[in-house]
Amino acid sequence: MKFLNRGNKPKCLNGLSYKKKNWCDLKPDEREEIWKSIYEMQGDFCAYCECKLDKARHIEHFEPRKNNRRLTFEWDNLFGSCGRTSRCGHYKDGSKAKAYEIENILKPDIDDPHNYFIFNSNGRISPRKDLSILNTKKAEETIRVFNLDHDAEIVGRRRNAIRLILEEVKVLYGLFDEVEKENISLDDWNSLRDDLINQIKGGEFEGVLINYMFNGYNYL
Repeated sequence: MKFLNRGNKPKCLNGLSYKKKNWCDLKPDEREEIWKSIYEMQGDFCAYCECKLDKARHIEHFEPRKNNRRLTFEWDNLFGSCGRTSRCGHYKDGSKAKAYEIENILKPDIDDPHNYFIFNSNGRISPRKDLSILNTKKAEETIRVFNLDHDAEIVGRRRNAIRLILEEVKVLYGLFDEVEKENISLDDWNSLRDDLINQIKGGEFEGVLINYMFNGYNYL
């Protein structure tokens, strides 16, 4: 999960009212226009688990339509989610997640998950230990409601993704000892760090991997 920058509202949503139309009334070309804006915001990755979206993708209403019909066509309420029923949007809106308050769920275009989560080398996700009581609850509820820590598939895929960069991260932080000894400059070290970040950016689990670099590696 990573922070998302929301772009402009798709034109097809202008003038649409929940009082006159239902979500199922959207035409295929209107849905594709919404998907285009979603891809501009989050790439072709799930907004919650960050796996690559496939044909089972769906447009996710952050606050479900059944709870608040007024937000049916509101751009700020829409994300792209994977189609897995064991996690993310389908899990949140199904019966398994049980009751939750939307105010206690992190919204990735408003709340930066980097400030709430730690991703560890075993693929697991947990709340940061330096959070307030309120923010700890938000982190825990987000993990629970989207089932981000108990879905074996996504935990395994995160673990494998972290393993691919683990040696580079070890080398990077090993070199930081040389900065402290003044054998290399901090600017040179920052340049190496930025090179690794640029390798990660734009790929699957970008938020997970960058979080691991900055938080998870030195957390345990």
